[in-house]
Amino acid sequence: YVISGKGYINTKNLSFIVNAGDTYLLHRGDNHNYYSDTLNPMEKIWINFTGEFADNLINFFKLNDVVVFRKTNIYDLITRVHEVCKKHQDPKEYQLETMGEFTKLMHFLSNQHHISVSKIDHLDDIRAYMDLHILDNISLQDLANNLGLSQNQTIRRFKKKFGITPHQYIIKNKLRLARTLLRSSDKS
Repeated sequence: YVISGKGYINTKNLSFIVNAGDTYLLHRGDNHNYYSDTLNPMEKIWINFTGEFADNLINFFKLNDVVVFRKTNIYDLITRVHEVCKKHQDPKEYQLETMGEFTKLMHFLSNQHHISVSKIDHLDDIRAYMDLHILDNISLQDLANNLGLSQNQTIRRFKKKFGITPHQYIIKNKLRLARTLLRSSDKS
Protein backbone atom coordinates (compact mmCIF):
# COMPACT_ATOMS: atom_id res chain seq x y z
CA TYR A 1 0.00 0.00 0.00
CA VAL A 2 1.45 3.37 -1.02
CA ILE A 3 1.23 5.72 1.96
CA SER A 4 2.71 8.72 0.16
CA GLY A 5 4.69 9.61 -2.92
CA LYS A 6 4.77 8.00 -6.32
CA GLY A 7 6.25 4.83 -7.78
CA TYR A 8 6.52 2.69 -10.89
CA ILE A 9 5.81 -1.01 -11.36
CA ASN A 10 6.74 -3.19 -14.31
CA THR A 11 5.16 -6.65 -14.40
CA LYS A 12 3.23 -8.90 -16.78
CA ASN A 13 4.75 -6.88 -19.65
CA LEU A 14 2.84 -3.84 -18.38
CA SER A 15 3.90 -0.63 -16.65
CA PHE A 16 1.95 1.10 -13.90
CA ILE A 17 2.28 4.35 -12.00
CA VAL A 18 1.13 4.16 -8.39
CA ASN A 19 0.38 7.10 -6.11
CA ALA A 20 -0.51 7.63 -2.48
CA GLY A 21 -3.65 5.66 -1.66
CA ASP A 22 -3.05 2.96 -4.29
CA THR A 23 -2.39 -0.69 -3.53
CA TYR A 24 -0.45 -3.09 -5.70
CA LEU A 25 -0.28 -6.86 -5.72
CA LEU A 26 2.83 -8.58 -7.06
CA HIS A 27 2.06 -12.17 -8.01
CA ARG A 28 4.28 -15.13 -7.30
CA GLY A 29 6.14 -16.31 -10.37
CA ASP A 30 5.76 -13.07 -12.33
CA ASN A 31 8.87 -11.12 -13.20
CA HIS A 32 8.51 -7.65 -11.77
CA ASN A 33 10.41 -4.62 -10.66
CA TYR A 34 9.24 -1.55 -8.82
CA TYR A 35 10.89 1.68 -7.80
CA SER A 36 10.16 5.11 -6.40
CA ASP A 37 9.90 8.36 -8.27
CA THR A 38 13.14 10.28 -7.69
CA LEU A 39 11.37 13.60 -7.01
CA ASN A 40 8.50 12.18 -4.95
CA PRO A 41 9.66 8.84 -3.47
CA MET A 42 6.95 6.50 -2.32
CA GLU A 43 6.59 5.43 1.26
CA LYS A 44 4.80 2.11 1.55
CA ILE A 45 3.74 -0.60 3.92
CA TRP A 46 3.57 -4.20 2.75
CA ILE A 47 3.30 -7.86 3.58
CA ASN A 48 4.75 -10.89 1.85
CA PHE A 49 2.23 -13.69 1.81
CA THR A 50 2.95 -16.67 -0.37
CA GLY A 51 2.12 -20.33 -0.71
CA GLU A 52 -0.80 -22.52 -1.66
CA PHE A 53 -3.26 -20.71 0.61
CA ALA A 54 -2.39 -17.31 -0.90
CA ASP A 55 -2.59 -18.70 -4.44
CA ASN A 56 -5.97 -20.30 -3.74
CA LEU A 57 -7.42 -17.09 -2.32
CA ILE A 58 -6.15 -15.02 -5.23
CA ASN A 59 -7.75 -17.55 -7.60
CA PHE A 60 -10.97 -17.64 -5.59
CA PHE A 61 -11.35 -13.87 -5.61
CA LYS A 62 -10.34 -13.69 -9.29
CA LEU A 63 -7.36 -11.41 -8.73
CA ASN A 64 -4.82 -13.38 -10.81
CA ASP A 65 -4.36 -10.65 -13.40
CA VAL A 66 -4.89 -7.61 -11.19
CA VAL A 67 -1.83 -5.59 -10.21
CA VAL A 68 -3.02 -2.11 -9.14
CA PHE A 69 -6.02 -1.14 -7.05
CA ARG A 70 -6.64 2.61 -7.22
CA LYS A 71 -7.54 4.53 -4.07
CA THR A 72 -7.89 1.48 -1.85
CA ASN A 73 -6.83 2.26 1.67
CA ILE A 74 -5.65 -1.02 3.16
CA TYR A 75 -3.28 0.56 5.65
CA ASP A 76 -5.27 -0.69 8.66
CA LEU A 77 -5.55 -4.22 7.23
CA ILE A 78 -1.80 -4.47 6.65
CA THR A 79 -1.06 -2.90 10.04
CA ARG A 80 -3.25 -5.59 11.64
CA VAL A 81 -1.14 -8.33 10.00
CA HIS A 82 2.03 -6.64 11.27
CA GLU A 83 0.58 -6.51 14.81
CA VAL A 84 -0.32 -10.19 14.74
CA CYS A 85 3.20 -11.11 13.60
CA LYS A 86 4.77 -8.99 16.35
CA LYS A 87 2.48 -10.52 18.98
CA HIS A 88 3.57 -14.08 18.13
CA GLN A 89 7.25 -14.83 17.58
CA ASP A 90 6.79 -18.35 16.17
CA PRO A 91 5.37 -18.40 12.62
CA LYS A 92 3.18 -21.39 13.52
CA GLU A 93 1.56 -19.25 16.21
CA TYR A 94 0.61 -16.39 13.91
CA GLN A 95 -0.14 -18.44 10.80
CA LEU A 96 -3.83 -19.04 11.49
CA GLU A 97 -4.48 -15.48 12.58
CA THR A 98 -2.71 -13.98 9.57
CA MET A 99 -4.57 -16.32 7.24
CA GLY A 100 -7.84 -14.80 8.45
CA GLU A 101 -6.50 -11.29 7.98
CA PHE A 102 -5.21 -12.13 4.50
CA THR A 103 -8.65 -13.52 3.57
CA LYS A 104 -10.22 -10.22 4.66
CA LEU A 105 -7.62 -8.31 2.64
CA MET A 106 -8.23 -10.30 -0.57
CA HIS A 107 -11.99 -9.96 -0.10
CA PHE A 108 -11.66 -6.19 0.32
CA LEU A 109 -9.44 -5.86 -2.76
CA SER A 110 -11.80 -7.96 -4.88
CA ASN A 111 -14.69 -5.74 -3.82
CA GLN A 112 -12.70 -2.66 -4.79
CA HIS A 113 -11.67 -4.06 -8.13
CA HIS A 114 -14.89 -5.60 -9.35
CA ILE A 115 -18.36 -4.28 -9.98
CA SER A 116 -20.28 -2.53 -7.26
CA VAL A 117 -23.87 -3.44 -6.53
CA SER A 118 -25.04 -0.09 -7.85
CA LYS A 119 -23.79 -0.99 -11.35
CA ILE A 120 -25.61 -4.32 -11.65
CA ASP A 121 -28.02 -4.42 -14.57
CA HIS A 122 -28.26 -8.03 -15.78
CA LEU A 123 -28.01 -11.63 -14.57
CA ASP A 124 -24.33 -12.11 -15.45
CA ASP A 125 -23.48 -9.06 -13.33
CA ILE A 126 -25.64 -10.45 -10.52
CA ARG A 127 -23.72 -13.72 -10.59
CA ALA A 128 -20.35 -11.90 -10.71
CA TYR A 129 -21.43 -9.71 -7.80
CA MET A 130 -22.46 -12.79 -5.80
CA ASP A 131 -19.07 -14.44 -6.52
CA LEU A 132 -17.17 -11.40 -5.34
CA HIS A 133 -19.24 -10.71 -2.23
CA ILE A 134 -19.42 -14.28 -0.96
CA LEU A 135 -18.33 -13.22 2.53
CA ASP A 136 -21.04 -10.56 2.74
CA ASN A 137 -24.74 -10.97 3.46
CA ILE A 138 -26.32 -10.67 0.04
CA SER A 139 -30.00 -9.78 0.06
CA LEU A 140 -32.35 -11.17 -2.57
CA GLN A 141 -34.21 -7.86 -2.34
CA ASP A 142 -31.05 -5.93 -3.30
CA LEU A 143 -30.46 -8.25 -6.25
CA ALA A 144 -34.08 -7.89 -7.37
CA ASN A 145 -34.02 -4.10 -6.98
CA ASN A 146 -30.94 -3.83 -9.17
CA LEU A 147 -32.55 -5.97 -11.86
CA GLY A 148 -35.81 -4.04 -11.61
CA LEU A 149 -37.69 -7.26 -10.93
CA SER A 150 -39.62 -8.79 -8.08
CA GLN A 151 -37.87 -11.32 -5.86
CA ASN A 152 -39.86 -14.18 -7.44
CA GLN A 153 -39.01 -13.00 -10.97
CA THR A 154 -35.34 -12.72 -9.98
CA ILE A 155 -35.33 -16.29 -8.66
CA ARG A 156 -37.12 -17.64 -11.77
CA ARG A 157 -34.85 -15.82 -14.26
CA PHE A 158 -31.66 -16.71 -12.36
CA LYS A 159 -32.69 -20.38 -12.14
CA LYS A 160 -33.61 -20.46 -15.82
CA LYS A 161 -30.20 -19.07 -16.83
CA PHE A 162 -27.93 -20.84 -14.31
CA GLY A 163 -29.92 -23.93 -13.28
CA ILE A 164 -30.08 -23.06 -9.56
CA THR A 165 -31.62 -20.35 -7.39
CA PRO A 166 -29.55 -17.39 -6.16
CA HIS A 167 -29.62 -18.84 -2.62
CA GLN A 168 -28.38 -22.24 -3.85
CA TYR A 169 -25.65 -20.49 -5.83
CA ILE A 170 -24.46 -18.59 -2.75
CA ILE A 171 -24.42 -21.77 -0.61
CA LYS A 172 -22.53 -23.65 -3.35
CA ASN A 173 -19.85 -20.93 -3.50
CA LYS A 174 -19.56 -20.67 0.29
CA LEU A 175 -18.94 -24.42 0.38
CA ARG A 176 -16.35 -24.07 -2.39
CA LEU A 177 -14.56 -21.38 -0.36
CA ALA A 178 -14.74 -23.57 2.75
CA ARG A 179 -13.17 -26.48 0.83
CA THR A 180 -10.39 -24.17 -0.37
CA LEU A 181 -9.73 -22.98 3.18
CA LEU A 182 -9.79 -26.53 4.58
CA ARG A 183 -7.33 -27.79 1.94
CA SER A 184 -4.99 -24.84 2.30
CA SER A 185 -4.95 -24.24 6.04
CA ASP A 186 -5.12 -25.87 9.44
CA LYS A 187 -8.47 -24.25 10.18
CA SER A 188 -11.37 -26.50 11.12
